[in-house]
Amino acid sequence: MKPVATIKRVEIPNATIGELSDTVRNIPNEAYIFDAATLQFIHANGFACRNLGYSAEELIGMTPLEIKPEFTTESFHDLIEPLRSGRPNKIVYKALHQRKDRSTYTVEVQLTMGTDGSRPVFIAVVYDIVDRKFAAAEAGGSDNRFAVAFDHAPIGMALVAFDGRLLKVNQAICKILGYPEQALLGKTLQDITDPKEHDIHIDHLNQMLSGKIRTSHMEMKFKHKLGKDLYVLTIMSLVRDEQDKPLYFISQIQDIGERINAELALQQSEERYRLLIENAPICIHEIDMNGYLVSMNKAGLVMMGTEKEEAVCGVHYLNVVADEDVEHVKVLLKSAYAGTPSFFEYKVKTGSGVRYFDSCFIPIKNRAGSVEKLMGVTQDFTGRKQLETDRLALERQMLHAQKLESLGILAGGIAHDFNNLLTSILGYADLAGTEVDPDTVAREYINEVVRGTRRAAELTQQMLAYSGKGRFVTQPLNITALVQEMSRLLKVSISKKCVLKTDFAADLPIIEADATQVHQIIMNLIINASDSIGDQSGIITISTGIMECGKSYLSQTSFDDDLSIGQYIFLEVTDTGCGISADVQHKIFDPFFTTKTSGYGLGLAAVLGIVRGHKGTIHLTSEMGEGTSFRVLFPVSDQPAAVDGTEEAETPAWQGKGVVLLVDDEASIRKLARIMMKKMGFTVLTASDGREGVDVFRREAGKIDLVVLDMTMPYLNGEEAFREMRRIRPDVRTILSSGYSRNNASSRSTAKGLAGFIQKPYRFDELQAVVRKVMDI
Repeated sequence: MKPVATIKRVEIPNATIGELSDTVRNIPNEAYIFDAATLQFIHANGFACRNLGYSAEELIGMTPLEIKPEFTTESFHDLIEPLRSGRPNKIVYKALHQRKDRSTYTVEVQLTMGTDGSRPVFIAVVYDIVDRKFAAAEAGGSDNRFAVAFDHAPIGMALVAFDGRLLKVNQAICKILGYPEQALLGKTLQDITDPKEHDIHIDHLNQMLSGKIRTSHMEMKFKHKLGKDLYVLTIMSLVRDEQDKPLYFISQIQDIGERINAELALQQSEERYRLLIENAPICIHEIDMNGYLVSMNKAGLVMMGTEKEEAVCGVHYLNVVADEDVEHVKVLLKSAYAGTPSFFEYKVKTGSGVRYFDSCFIPIKNRAGSVEKLMGVTQDFTGRKQLETDRLALERQMLHAQKLESLGILAGGIAHDFNNLLTSILGYADLAGTEVDPDTVAREYINEVVRGTRRAAELTQQMLAYSGKGRFVTQPLNITALVQEMSRLLKVSISKKCVLKTDFAADLPIIEADATQVHQIIMNLIINASDSIGDQSGIITISTGIMECGKSYLSQTSFDDDLSIGQYIFLEVTDTGCGISADVQHKIFDPFFTTKTSGYGLGLAAVLGIVRGHKGTIHLTSEMGEGTSFRVLFPVSDQPAAVDGTEEAETPAWQGKGVVLLVDDEASIRKLARIMMKKMGFTVLTASDGREGVDVFRREAGKIDLVVLDMTMPYLNGEEAFREMRRIRPDVRTILSSGYSRNNASSRSTAKGLAGFIQKPYRFDELQAVVRKVMDI
């Protein structure tokens, strides 16, 4: 036997700690740096962490004594003391290292002393003795040939340490167990053996170590990486050195399950073989050299939607393939006939419709080596395909819902800020109008400003409607009656070349809705339908009805988040216009998106917001050149229909008295509201934010009769300021002011006891009406 090769020692010079760390990091063995005074580890390389099972963070701060169980503090200091004096400059000793899981392994340690420039340190390079002996053995000529044979053996082979660790494995065992080589080297016999047989396995290893048996033959169960059981034959023997000292175990592993199956297959008769094929849970079929089906098992017949084999046998295989996949399958069949197995997915026409198949076509050869037929193994993965389709659809719905939410937040924020600006414009124009003679040109100019501001306010209301923060005053409504009331208005709102038809269901249940907002839905849809028809002649049909909506139908609507299955009242507007292309359909509800040469792109966005605010949804169907249908769904209400009534008109000449505290962070709005309140007869105090408002109220609480609070302010918002004022004086009358609607402002605020609400922008008479109502309470 050739002499054992030695592993080259690593020399560590004195250096800075950074340089030492770099050197240690690149050593291909366990290596450490530890403080000469405290013995605490300063650095440990990747090999150390991997061998010991600790992370680098866990090792830093530990000492060598914590991984060397046979040493005491005193004995370890005796060992390293000579290095402190500089004689010798290196110590080599053997030791036992203990891993984090308490298992041990024998090592040889090369210990030297260095410095990081400011403090003395020890540098330890550690060699696994078992690994070194095996590496040395491989370096020899005959033993090197053994290593080559080991790596390329057709059966599984492994070298096993005394504690059960896998030291070396070949590719055959990796294939058997389903692990890559590096993953398997980190495991023990316990990890891959069935728990019920592990103790027997370990017992055989101990018997070989004690000399009771020379080899171990066992049929046992291993665990595949995927969790399945593997029935294997293991033959293990103990390798010893020239002094008969045990080095490691060598194990041969053979998958006897495959061998047994192969033997049974050879022994089975044709009838037995046929029975196996017939009862297979997947489709197995044969195709002759001309492409015709000659046999198919029961599972295949079920997949094809028939019970009779003659219904498919004699049929050319390409005739059952979906038209769009014929050329693809033809190429793959040709490859299989040439002797190469083919794997492919395709669509097939079956008795139950088109299904998705996953097939493998295997060429069957005769004794002469020529292909005589194809054996096909096929699975129906339609269910998996549908799940994938559903998953992608769900992802699209989630992205759409996120987009709607983001755009809604943006639209709501813009509308809120615009309302603050419009409050000043509309309020001052309204006040100016009261100071100018009605018959003057200036008054007409002011009226135009008011009208323009109102139109701008309507745009902000549409943005608020889209964001779900618009003004909603819901009541029980009959949708059919509402549309009938609008019939004359609808007819004059569409092109003269359009014919308006109606199809109303009788005795519909009522819905909980805001009549004004539903008016806006109907007008927007009717106008869009008219624009779609354009200068051509066409028909617009508006219909109502009731329908049962299941999960499948609701999932096809513009949004189905948190919608309950059940009965819905529908309002449908259908036109015979140009239609909407598929790439535009998913964008038509986006704010400011429009295909028209004029318009703001807010009409359908507002429709969407209103419908969402009513907990409904929209079902859109459209084809280019065929027309479009918008079906708006409202949940059925259990409330009785509303009774019509007339509201008592406000008297604009009303005057109040007392002290009003105005709190708003917009200076222009504070100034405007102060003028309006003074005009009503009030003494006015102002504050620029919630905190200042509370301070003013605390000083003047006994004098203040009414507080008007903005909802959104710095330091303290309207809700927080209101709570503080209520603590000071619980009976304070407070009006909340906001650019959002009353419903949305109320949902944003949890404060109870508010006396009134005024939405920005407002005119003098609107503010006066709210103030009068609150003061008359």
